Amino acid sequence: MKLSNKPLKLILTLCLFDSLLIVQAGEVTSHTLPDNQWHLISLPYSLGTNNTVSDIFGDDGLGVYDSDWVIFSYNTTTNKYIKPRLTDTLSQGVGYWIIQNSGSDKKLDMPKNSTPTTNTAACPTDNCFKIPLATKPGTSQWNMLGYPFSSETLLSKTRVETTSPICSSGCTIEEAKGEDIIHNQLMSYNGSTYKTIDATAGRLKPWLGYWANTENNADGKSPSLVIPKPEECSIFPADNPWNQDISSLPIHPKSAAYMASIGLGGRLHPDFGTVWNGAPNGIPVVDVQADTPRRNVEFKYSGESDHQPYPIPDNPPIEGGPNGTGDRHIIMVDRSACKLYELFRAFPPGASENPFSDSWYAGSGAIFDLTSNNLRPDFWTSADAAGLPVYPGLVQYDEVMIQKEIRHALRFTVKKSQRAFIHPATHFASSSTDQNLPPMGLRVRLKASFDISGFPEEVQVILKALKKYGMLLADNGGNWFISGSPDPRWSVDNLSKLHNVPGSAFEAVSTGALITR
Repeated sequence: MKLSNKPLKLILTLCLFDSLLIVQAGEVTSHTLPDNQWHLISLPYSLGTNNTVSDIFGDDGLGVYDSDWVIFSYNTTTNKYIKPRLTDTLSQGVGYWIIQNSGSDKKLDMPKNSTPTTNTAACPTDNCFKIPLATKPGTSQWNMLGYPFSSETLLSKTRVETTSPICSSGCTIEEAKGEDIIHNQLMSYNGSTYKTIDATAGRLKPWLGYWANTENNADGKSPSLVIPKPEECSIFPADNPWNQDISSLPIHPKSAAYMASIGLGGRLHPDFGTVWNGAPNGIPVVDVQADTPRRNVEFKYSGESDHQPYPIPDNPPIEGGPNGTGDRHIIMVDRSACKLYELFRAFPPGASENPFSDSWYAGSGAIFDLTSNNLRPDFWTSADAAGLPVYPGLVQYDEVMIQKEIRHALRFTVKKSQRAFIHPATHFASSSTDQNLPPMGLRVRLKASFDISGFPEEVQVILKALKKYGMLLADNGGNWFISGSPDPRWSVDNLSKLHNVPGSAFEAVSTGALITR
């Protein structure tokens, strides 16, 4: 099947008409590329030496280049598209059109040795990325840009710099518009239509490319668009228990009893991967923004749930899939507001399990301020049995395979727990008073003496985290089950090597008092 360039020619035609600048609209280390849809993309990570078309996209299962898929860049001198070869290099700050006709959706990602974007040479100390803009004498000129960061930022935070007295020290995009340097709106493309990104509330997002239009007064002034590095929203403060190095904490006095009750001969089990029983295997996470629809949620355990509208996207990823019968978590992260929203056993309006026709329905729900160490009230649950947040305990593909380091504790489950908890947990999920059973919130670490040298690289990343940060008991479930998010890129064979870690390789550490009622 030979790819057609007709959609691309139509896109170019549309872009060259200024009257179509305002159109009706239709994050983040990977990008879903639907079948047979043009997408305008960017590269959100620094490339290093693996920067060719083949290096970046050759392992994404797209098929044969120029037959099953193709990309184009834009030449501002000729105002024509250029089709790079597989051996040609790609650059950050540049936008690229891409399409694939494999018959199914594909996930684009960056090479494994890619790193978070650092400053360009033009921004050595300002913590920014500077993109030169082409101009044309006496008229406007379109530029196809690429957003270079892996987390979003407001367009209003960008600056325009020139080599002339106008905006020489930088001005806002609105001020540059007033000087007839650049239009104050950018344009993105969502696979079927254009979306305008305005300078008041518009956001620049990872993996997206944008059209920017320099105006009549820009020529001879060498304008650049300066994009500041986004302020990162950390997953709770550095001194939060989830982020605590526990490698030197004392062993809990009841460690031996707790480990024996979970099972010394049991095996560590990855409760995540690619697909299981026809659905993504693990607890999915979705990034939401200020413009994500807020929806009312009714709760079964209303007295221990947070009653605010939740940012639930259309067709959100649900643990177990839309027809799942298990915990059905929905995990929503608003990184711009540093808020975490989590739901347990969530059902949309119209589902047979939902008694409400105009609201979502969930077992419980919790909202966490990611800038705070505040716990939920004692004896309150969350979207997890222990009253803990789910998200910070998940193993994520990108931190393992790209970052190559997990910097937080993991979440795990056991079959039997006791009627007690240890902070940061705030809730128990058992009627048993057997003091040999582990309490919710128990912190367990992999023994320093356990040899991990023979494990696959990604498994070693997980095991190193279990030695340094350990794992928190968060729910009743399978013994030694650790949680993570699904991703089609996981190697299930390699993850299965976690089964070679026995329960006897773990020990409980002392982190606080036992709380009962």
